[in-house]
Amino acid sequence: MIRQRAIWIALVGLVLVAGALSGPAGRAQPERKPARVMLLGVWDRVMPLIERASTESDVPYVALSGADLADSDGESLDGIQVVYVLNFEAHQATRLQELFEQAKRDNPQLKIIPLSHRDTHVPLESAGVFDSDPEVQSYWSGNGGVNLRRLFQYTAVTYLGAEGEVKPPLIIPDAGFYHPTLSGPLQDIKEYRKAVGWKVGSPVAVLLMQHSFWISEDTRVIDAETRALEDHGFNVAVIFGGAQEELLEMIRSVGPDILIEDRHGSTWERPGEGSFLEELDVPYLRPISMLGSTVEEWRKDVHGLTPRDYGKFLFSQEHKGTIEPMVVGGLKVNIAGFRLHEPIYERIDRFASRAAAWVNLRRKKNSEKRVAIIYYNRGLGKDDLMRGSPTGAFLDAPESLARFLPRMKQDGYKVDPVPANAEEILQQIMLRGRNVAPWAQGELEAMADQPGAVLVPAEQYETWYRTKLNEKLRSEVEKHFGPAPGKLMVVTRNDRKFIVLPNVQLGNVLLAALPVRGEKEDEKLLHSRDVPPPHNYLCFYWWLQEEFKAEAILHWGTHGTAELLPGKEAGLSNEDWPDICMGSMPVINPWIMDNIGESTLSRRRTYAALVDHVPPPAVQAGLPGELRDLQDAIHKFKTLETGLLRGEFRKQISRTAVDTRVAETLEIEGLDKRGATDDEIQRIDAYTHEIENSTTPLDLHVLGEAPDDSVLVPYLKTCLGRDFL
Repeated sequence: MIRQRAIWIALVGLVLVAGALSGPAGRAQPERKPARVMLLGVWDRVMPLIERASTESDVPYVALSGADLADSDGESLDGIQVVYVLNFEAHQATRLQELFEQAKRDNPQLKIIPLSHRDTHVPLESAGVFDSDPEVQSYWSGNGGVNLRRLFQYTAVTYLGAEGEVKPPLIIPDAGFYHPTLSGPLQDIKEYRKAVGWKVGSPVAVLLMQHSFWISEDTRVIDAETRALEDHGFNVAVIFGGAQEELLEMIRSVGPDILIEDRHGSTWERPGEGSFLEELDVPYLRPISMLGSTVEEWRKDVHGLTPRDYGKFLFSQEHKGTIEPMVVGGLKVNIAGFRLHEPIYERIDRFASRAAAWVNLRRKKNSEKRVAIIYYNRGLGKDDLMRGSPTGAFLDAPESLARFLPRMKQDGYKVDPVPANAEEILQQIMLRGRNVAPWAQGELEAMADQPGAVLVPAEQYETWYRTKLNEKLRSEVEKHFGPAPGKLMVVTRNDRKFIVLPNVQLGNVLLAALPVRGEKEDEKLLHSRDVPPPHNYLCFYWWLQEEFKAEAILHWGTHGTAELLPGKEAGLSNEDWPDICMGSMPVINPWIMDNIGESTLSRRRTYAALVDHVPPPAVQAGLPGELRDLQDAIHKFKTLETGLLRGEFRKQISRTAVDTRVAETLEIEGLDKRGATDDEIQRIDAYTHEIENSTTPLDLHVLGEAPDDSVLVPYLKTCLGRDFL
């Protein structure tokens, strides 16, 4: 089925014919010529330029996608003299070959010419379907309004029998510095700085731009990003194109504080050397101008991004070190049916503010930086404060923090006082820095009376609440937690309500408990994508932004819970709770390197930069005595013939399975009154081997501490496994 754009081109002809009826004195106007040129799989962003070139050169065309033509009977090729081919899917190649071969049999003069090489073209090239014309590819690679107009004129003279002058392709720079205020790109950074009013001493952003976006004039998102970054104090150098080494030299000549990747992909590795990103050593940000959905579709989609955009901007980019995967633009269907890029100005401003925050974090003196270290206190009691456990990603959080804080002090951060050890940290947190259940109001009152307690007046919170949330979001919160300030962590002083924020302040470093999400903190609520954050939760993150003014936040020992709040899975909007809570604060999470699955949540939903740490050494768990006896009994049972002795072993296996609660675990009932069946014994045997072959950590990891030499041999044996050894 022909797409809307093709229908639009046909409608243009009808409009022109209709216009003849209203011409001066009823004078007849010439009808638009039938299309004799087809464009297959050309990007939407180029279509406005093509439409203009077609009109100015008086060469009508029809534009189809690969799917449009492959799914048709080929009737749209009737009357066509030239087909220019760009993009189609690999699975469409066979059908397109059939249609083109039939069309050439019907019209031997038909030319089918690739505009540029694609891997999907190979089957058609091998079959001799394509006609070669290097001149066409030269016009196309130059692209832009002038070259497309010259391509249409070349087509008319060369293939359609028209008379006229053919002009050669205009040479377009392969690389350059672009700025929305310039009439054209510049090649020299000194000229560029002078032309755009470079501010000496201001932070510098390099914004990498897709070359084809410049030549096709699809720059609205880039222009908006450039202006937003400048509004946040940056000098911005937009760079497009260039061979690898040329591009690297251009970036070096700028000397950026931050690198922003707005191309469709990147490769920084160099043979025999480290990554260029390591050499550059600046934050590497990844804004997303969607290719797979319109802005309106994105707003409505709970997933946020289409599979195409996931692949293009997340899967292929995250492992290269990109952070801040924020949607800044998408597609918009114009009146002609073309899908062109449209900036999302609010998202662009948020992106620019977060970029500025990363640079501020790097430029500011350590002694002036304010850092919030948020530790988990998922329960509403005293028993899980920074508990070293698997839920803390096998990190000994208290001991690691006891070593981390002195190192911060050593590096110039204002940490005052420095706790002597992990025990002192836990004592201070127990006194002033833990969540308190609603049924223990007395404990909350005592905490609120501690020196340095943070009590946020209800009036202040309500101001944030009204200004930061729209009516729809406020309704969601109040449906679950009532009107502000709610009931969680609330005390009254002199008839005024305050929200208590548990914390221990050490100079410019704040230790704070991760706020609870409800009156009863259970796993279901913790991972709920339906329940919004309560008032105390919102108050905590807004206080970090507005009052404490954190230059960075670290979720210590595990990720936070903002990753699990309701909202899009990736490509968040300003109505998604993780985005609302994080604001413009950089997020840095210590992360166990083998937890890949949850790392994507942290990167995509709280914009976190992850600093990985090793897991603790692990060895095979083996079997405790009773389970070893159970396994041995099963092995002997399997060697026996049917008879009295085999029956006795069956009884022994059944009793031991009950005593060790293996039967309960496997949901095998009644073994206290009967013998296990052969199938049940097989299940019990498989279970004991599963336990035996599983691994268990020898200890919890402490940041900065390498595993002891004495555990390395058994650890390596476990890593390599029996098959290797």
